[in-house]
Amino acid sequence: MKTLIKAKEVLKNINKDNLSIITKGLYQIFLGMVGALLIFMLLNKGTHSNEPKIYVVDVVNIVNEFIKTQSQLNLPQEELHKRVRSFSDNLERSLERIAIEQPQVILLPRQAVLSGGIDITADIKKGLPSAQQPQAQKVEEKQ
Repeated sequence: MKTLIKAKEVLKNINKDNLSIITKGLYQIFLGMVGALLIFMLLNKGTHSNEPKIYVVDVVNIVNEFIKTQSQLNLPQEELHKRVRSFSDNLERSLERIAIEQPQVILLPRQAVLSGGIDITADIKKGLPSAQQPQAQKVEEKQ
């Protein structure tokens, strides 16, 4: 619930043009997660020997932190569009890499898991280029 409230506050500060660019990026991220799940299912077909592990990623948190960081920069639309595209591509590649390298893993968004699972959100954030890492990560490291 707190995540939704924070997301609404961040979105109030973004104009409608930037919001449409960011929304397109979010759709790409979620489609990437679906793609990663399909890749996992194809690679794991026929191998039922090991029980799969469930990894969870707080994609909403990662994206909200990225949006907040980028909205504070007051960038031109072209630059913002490039950054959103690059961010979504890098996030998608990070998720796909896990699905391919660890075929016994099921990736799910944190919001879809009521309890359990191994949270790899911090690992995903570390895998993003430093210019795209949300500033909130630095706050978490200090605590």
